[in-house]
Amino acid sequence: MIGIRKAKRLVKPTTNKTLVERDQAEIKDILDAIFLGGRLAPEFTRELAPQLKRKTDMATLRAIWSFVRNNIRYRRDEGNVEVVKSPGKLLYDGYGDCKSFTIIIGSLLDNLGYRWKYRVAFYDPETPEQGHIYPVVVMPDGSEVILDAVHDTFNEEVPYWRAYDYDKHGNKMASLSGIPGQGNWLLWALLAIILLK
Repeated sequence: MIGIRKAKRLVKPTTNKTLVERDQAEIKDILDAIFLGGRLAPEFTRELAPQLKRKTDMATLRAIWSFVRNNIRYRRDEGNVEVVKSPGKLLYDGYGDCKSFTIIIGSLLDNLGYRWKYRVAFYDPETPEQGHIYPVVVMPDGSEVILDAVHDTFNEEVPYWRAYDYDKHGNKMASLSGIPGQGNWLLWALLAIILLK
């Protein structure tokens, strides 16, 4: 596995900046910043990406996930300020949140030729403005591989209340409800209550 020092040397130093730092940002503003960062980032991780290539797709995807998970600490943005970091700034600081994790992972995927999308998940209907973003690779057979480096398990999602998939240009592709792979959890819960009565 490539170390963080070597990775810092392989990422263009001009990326050592914060792409967006905004107080009281709306979800749309945050997503727009992520989509912009995602389009700009591949140029700067071009030399790093081949270092993470393995013999199989799953091994390569695990290497990308592991690199971010093991070398960059997750730290939620403080207060109401939303920060979106370039790959260089993220590596330099050594910490970031899901937005910046998604940008660096997406840039590595782009450089290795993978088809992927953004998944924006919301977990609590009581706080619908608090979301989480991570990349999802779409394999040639249509199956998905989850690269959420905030989560502690490779290729696994935390069950969400609602999620939206976006392509790399920020176009909404799908709206998802309930637990992934389980259909609409609310309908299942209501059915269970009815059956138990």
